[in-house]
Amino acid sequence: MKTEIRSLVFGFLGAAFFHFSHPFFIESAGAKDHNVLTVSGLNLVDSQGRLRVQVGFAKEGPPGMWFLDEKGKARIAMGLYPDGTSHFGLQDKQGQMIQLMRSIGAEESPLLIFKNRGQDKMIMGLNQVEQAPFLLSYEKDRKRKMIFGNYDGP
Repeated sequence: MKTEIRSLVFGFLGAAFFHFSHPFFIESAGAKDHNVLTVSGLNLVDSQGRLRVQVGFAKEGPPGMWFLDEKGKARIAMGLYPDGTSHFGLQDKQGQMIQLMRSIGAEESPLLIFKNRGQDKMIMGLNQVEQAPFLLSYEKDRKRKMIFGNYDGP
């Protein structure tokens, strides 16, 4: 009984402290901090002035980050799709996506997609309904071949 009363009293005191101090913390958090830099895009260049990293917004609108090689081709791309789904991709020297890690569906099931010349070659991950693993490959004629599991995506 004493423990329950003590917990109730401390719980009440903690709630009262938060209630009365809350406006102070909110106001101070909103104060301008001169150590914060706010920009809509950021370009990092190497010692020769070549663009190597770009942080900004894709033409579709969502944020992204791109790592470029010495020739200016994006080799790593990460960010959000317009629906808010995250992605991380590796690109070849021609700028074609060769490996893509992303999620799909309402449960955000993880997928790992391997590509060659822009075509999906293998997809592995968890299906959307059961969250069970699967492995799918594509034949030369673009026919799907399920190695195991069940893929319920596009």
